[in-house]
Amino acid sequence: MAAHLEPTTRDRRRLRGAAAILIGAALLALALPIAVASLAWLPARPAVEEIRRGSPPSTVRLRHSIATERMALRWREDGHGRFRLALAHLALAGRAGVAGANRHLQAAERELVRGLSLAPANAQAWTRLALVRYRLSRPAPTIVEALDLSIRTGPTERGLAPARAELILRLWPLAARRIGRSALDRQLRLAWQVDRAFTTAAAQASGRADVLRRAVGAGAGAVPPQSQAGRRR
Repeated sequence: MAAHLEPTTRDRRRLRGAAAILIGAALLALALPIAVASLAWLPARPAVEEIRRGSPPSTVRLRHSIATERMALRWREDGHGRFRLALAHLALAGRAGVAGANRHLQAAERELVRGLSLAPANAQAWTRLALVRYRLSRPAPTIVEALDLSIRTGPTERGLAPARAELILRLWPLAARRIGRSALDRQLRLAWQVDRAFTTAAAQASGRADVLRRAVGAGAGAVPPQSQAGRRR
């Protein structure tokens, strides 16, 4: 009786065929959102590349880039897509009045936070988040938290060092207490190597020339004395 219940060769072929169809359908279902998202993002790509090269496109093209990126994200959530949205909002913030700039900065902050929840090992995004929070006058501990994660995820990123140095100097001594002086001194020395004029100006503007002078050590003589006009956060 049990022998009659065993599947025949034809039955096995049918089962294999059905399984192949089901697997193919499942793979197609997984691939479709990725493919559609990629196609939806294509119109936004030129604008994003121009921003990265330092030549932001027109306001109309930036808004179109945001719209197409959001369409792509409806099909497939992606951390880097959120970072691209933030970049477009930051470009628009530089062109708007105070109210408009704050609106775009707040949008950039939201996109960066969402993107970092999906792709947390991104030093550039953490640096941008720290800078955006500083411009929005967020509580200092939240800025230092983003700065700390920026350094942890990319401690030797030369291109990020000057921006980090400015935040370090503006947020001293809280940053030193939360992150550690040795880690911050390394960032200040790196920024000094990358852009000495910018780093010196940041130290003067923040009223922390002494902090920079101590960090750079042998090159301390090149740091001007503390300006009386130096400002502290």
